[in-house]
Amino acid sequence: MPVEQRLNALAERFSGVAQWVSPTEAHILTTRHHVEQEGGIAQTTCLAADFRRDYGLDTVIVAGIADAANDALSLVRHRLRCRPAL
Repeated sequence: MPVEQRLNALAERFSGVAQWVSPTEAHILTTRHHVEQEGGIAQTTCLAADFRRDYGLDTVIVAGIADAANDALSLVRHRLRCRPAL
């Protein structure tokens, strides 16, 4: 499946792991270092835009930084709930 391969390649680029949460939601878990490195967000934005261009999939980039992965995911989910409707 091309989308899954592309997602895994993106995760690998950030020394992370991709995991599907539902048929329409996937997370990439990585370390804080990879999120904070210079140019990391800009690179991620460009790569995520490729998903829209190549597959017609909308992507949202949200970083949750916490001491534990579950806490970081909770922060991400909270932020997504608070965003304005598109």
